[in-house]
Amino acid sequence: MRGLEFFSALAEAPPTDSRWSDLAAGIVVFRLAEAALTDVQTDQWSLNEAKRQVAGVTRFALNLRLRDILEGLESCSQRDSDWRRTVGRKLMAFGLELHRAGEYGPAADAFALIYECVPDDPALHMQAMQQRAFMLRLLARFDDAEVVYQRLEQFASDVADVAMRL
Repeated sequence: MRGLEFFSALAEAPPTDSRWSDLAAGIVVFRLAEAALTDVQTDQWSLNEAKRQVAGVTRFALNLRLRDILEGLESCSQRDSDWRRTVGRKLMAFGLELHRAGEYGPAADAFALIYECVPDDPALHMQAMQQRAFMLRLLARFDDAEVVYQRLEQFASDVADVAMRL
């Protein structure tokens, strides 16, 4: 189930803590991005509610990344040829910000969403796989990380990326 790490982190945070509201906004935006990337239609009401939730995010960089994803989802409503890449890159920045904030589980979810739903950008796909494996290692989930590293190695072979295979 996508987003499970977000929910686990949310369950650990006290509801009165700013971390809880930051993670809650993160899961709302994550779910909207997941819906868009899996071709589920999102409505304006959902986007507006997500914006309202993001307005309460206290960490500036995280707030910026979440707003950037929402703007990407709104502007990508035309579904041009690069819209998945655009949203994927914004999710990558979000995942990296979560990593920087020490939210390794939610970051792992963000990276998984990228490599599962944005296959048409090999470089982004491999970077997301590498980052997810790294987050899993930080969470001491070594067997899960090894599976991702094996998939990464196979994908790198398929696209003839020698550097990533190493």
